[in-house]
Amino acid sequence: TEDDQRSNQTTDYVSLNGSLVAKRASAIGKNQWTTTYEHTDALRSPRYETSATGTLTRAELYTPYGEPGDGKYVQAPGYTGHVTDAATHLTYAQQRYYDPVRGGFLSVDPVPTDPNTGANFNRYWYASDNPYRFRDPDGRYRCGDKASCDAGQMITDGLTKAQQAFSPKSKAYAKLAGEMKAFGTQNDGNNVTVKANNNPNDLSAAARGSGDPKTGMITLTINLQSIKQEGLSPAEGQATVVAAGMHELKHGQDDLKAGHLPRNPSEEFWHEVRGVRAETPVWQGLGVDDPDGTWTHSSGLNMNAVYGEAQRSTDSWCPNGVCGGGP
Repeated sequence: TEDDQRSNQTTDYVSLNGSLVAKRASAIGKNQWTTTYEHTDALRSPRYETSATGTLTRAELYTPYGEPGDGKYVQAPGYTGHVTDAATHLTYAQQRYYDPVRGGFLSVDPVPTDPNTGANFNRYWYASDNPYRFRDPDGRYRCGDKASCDAGQMITDGLTKAQQAFSPKSKAYAKLAGEMKAFGTQNDGNNVTVKANNNPNDLSAAARGSGDPKTGMITLTINLQSIKQEGLSPAEGQATVVAAGMHELKHGQDDLKAGHLPRNPSEEFWHEVRGVRAETPVWQGLGVDDPDGTWTHSSGLNMNAVYGEAQRSTDSWCPNGVCGGGP
């Protein structure tokens, strides 16, 4: 919600899966709303606005780095969905201000330069200096395609929603806060990259994750096709993506802490128990029963189901007691 005292107008912005879809406006203090619908491009920049009857009321064109094509800066969500400051012409990208004229941020990136590859050496660049291919969702990390950006946003939104179901004094609330910090705040050296696998022929595990002790990088791969094949409702699909993401994030953190992947069935079993337990507050907070039964409305937390899922993963990763070849 945005209140503009100069125009005496309050505006509510409505988003779906990270993209602006509508807005409604009313005079401040009144309850007479006018709704318009927003149509965004692949980068989530609002391009067209239509009325409730479908009449085109506004069209916007952006230069590659985000300057408005007509030169008019409007105080509203703009380039890639970030809010434009009409007075300064800057874009607020959650962590830093971005200047579309120079195509760069005004402050340094909190994600450190990779000393092994030189990645992120330019501390001010936007989206690896390739705005056609990449977007920068929050001024901290980049994603290589829309599917990967959407998967990362779904996880962020899901964690926020799940946390709201718990008391701020509860252990579950604190646990989700820790997961949100690890996933979204990448200035602690444990950089997180989210990749979406959209290969229609790959119906393997819903997600994979690992941490590289040499670089401190955690990579999460979300298999969207595998999840789609399960015939889930939108709520179940989101919960599955978020839970899988947190499961694999925990694996990555464990890998970095240990300095290696699990080397024997015992290490793998407890590795999986910790991963599954990272999921359970997500299922509970989102109010969705885990298909594997680790948390359900009827039974709550079921540690027998947690151990069972961990054992199945251990059997897959460590066939005949030799670890290293499974999901």
